[in-house]
Amino acid sequence: MTTKTTDYPTIRQENRQATQTKQRQRLWHGVQRALFYLFIYLVVFISLVPFLWMLNTALKPGKYSMLYPPVFFPPDMGFQNFREVLTQTAQETNFLLYFLNTVWYSFWVVLGQLISCSLAAYAFARLKFPGRDKIFYLYLGTMMISIWVIIVPLFVEMHKFGWYNTMWAMTVPGMFGSAFGTFLLRQFFLTLPSELDEAATIDGANKLQIYSRIVLPLSKSALTVLAVFTLLSVWNDFVWPLIMIPDPRLWTLTRGLQQFVGVYYTRWELIMAASVIAVTPVLIIFFLAQRYFVEGIAMTGLSGQ
Repeated sequence: MTTKTTDYPTIRQENRQATQTKQRQRLWHGVQRALFYLFIYLVVFISLVPFLWMLNTALKPGKYSMLYPPVFFPPDMGFQNFREVLTQTAQETNFLLYFLNTVWYSFWVVLGQLISCSLAAYAFARLKFPGRDKIFYLYLGTMMISIWVIIVPLFVEMHKFGWYNTMWAMTVPGMFGSAFGTFLLRQFFLTLPSELDEAATIDGANKLQIYSRIVLPLSKSALTVLAVFTLLSVWNDFVWPLIMIPDPRLWTLTRGLQQFVGVYYTRWELIMAASVIAVTPVLIIFFLAQRYFVEGIAMTGLSGQ
């Protein structure tokens, strides 16, 4: 009896210590979680600062755009800079035409990339032929070749075809596949079960039917990733339009933005307004395709081959 009564305080003390330990652990986990979210919010805020600054400058009159210390909310804020950019009164530019040109070029290049890269990736991932892997690795090696190495031969080639200063120079060279797009889709196609191909073959489907009716419908996420990457590449390209299209009627957004930079004076409020117009469609498309985009990034390369 004496042993049992003397053990009760010890048990209660151990329980109290265990409870305090759990409380301290729970508190520490809560602090870690709070610090983690604080860090994430800080990174997001730092990432958004350039966009917020661009938008704020686009909404301010020109006399406030370069003041120091900056005035974030002047009394005359509004959309007058956007109206000036879109009504063609700014620097004698036709910014709306540049926007439509960029949409037109991007549509055809994205469409061509999706078709050509998916066909090449299907061949490298699902078909068996001699030297398949060696050809793929050789093709993949072209990613190490800088654009500056081939830009002069491409320029000469466009001249030989008679495509210089035409819309063909902006669309055709980018439509016929890329090593990155082929690699991206090939890695995703490798994650699809080969039993699907075998079952379709037993049912009488040929290779093209398997590609169009089985592989492509199951690869929407990877195709979305490639489409977004290609769109960003075409939308932000500056060097190729600068070299190939001197005609202002064929200019893209990036080429048109350059016109807002003056020799002696630059109207930064107009540059920021034009930049907001240029970046908004890409942001909208990214957010609409975000679910497929994240899924495609996560799934690509899981096969490890």
